[in-house]
Amino acid sequence: MLLIFNYFQVYLIFLDGYIARHYQMITDFGKVIDPIADKLTQFTVAFVLVYTYSWMWLLLLIIVLKDGMLALGGLYLYEKGAKVQGASWWGKISTAIFDVVAIVLIGIHIPNSIFATISIFVCIVLMLLSLVLYAKQLLSIYKELKNE
Repeated sequence: MLLIFNYFQVYLIFLDGYIARHYQMITDFGKVIDPIADKLTQFTVAFVLVYTYSWMWLLLLIIVLKDGMLALGGLYLYEKGAKVQGASWWGKISTAIFDVVAIVLIGIHIPNSIFATISIFVCIVLMLLSLVLYAKQLLSIYKELKNE
């Protein structure tokens, strides 16, 4: 039952941005809370899937490291006066692919299959790439601040 609930939660992630833009319902509060809600949903879905798919624990660890780094690094840089950038295209792509894979893994329920393993490994590689690119971006902003 929890997996069915999370399936609909992931589906709603796609709709909330569309609805907000389409009906001009974008607010400053929404700009702040939406990424937090998206990350919590992604974490929850990955956490629940750990119990069914053996390699999901590694993906969950990468998600926690990446989002923790972004939150702490972004907060630190913001406090130092840096203009922190929003989500990058590589982050959006890795998140979108994770969402699609999660929907498939929840909807079809195919533990211990080669498709599930390959899908999870693709997500792992993309999240690792996203982690590295975001770390590089944060480091660049930090060095820029130091040189000013």
